[in-house]
Amino acid sequence: MDCIHERVLVGSESACRTGGDGFWVVHAMIFLAKLVGLLPNDSFDVARRKFVQSFPGYVPGGVIEKYLTSNWKKLDAF
Repeated sequence: MDCIHERVLVGSESACRTGGDGFWVVHAMIFLAKLVGLLPNDSFDVARRKFVQSFPGYVPGGVIEKYLTSNWKKLDAF
C-alpha cells in the first residue's frame, strides 16, 4: 500500500513497477476503498460495483476476485 500511496499522492512514476495493468486497477480499487474512503469498504463486491460505475471496462480475473471476496476484511490491517 505504501507504493500506491506514493504513486497516487506523491506522483512517483517509479513506485512499484511490478505487474501489468490489471495489477494497478486492483490496487487502485483497494487504495480507494481501504485508505482514501472514496469507495465503500463493506466488501469487495460492494467496492467493485461502485468502481465499475466509473470504470465500466473493469473485469477482475477469477483468481483475484475470489481472493478479494474471501479476504477483503483482512486487508484492513494494512
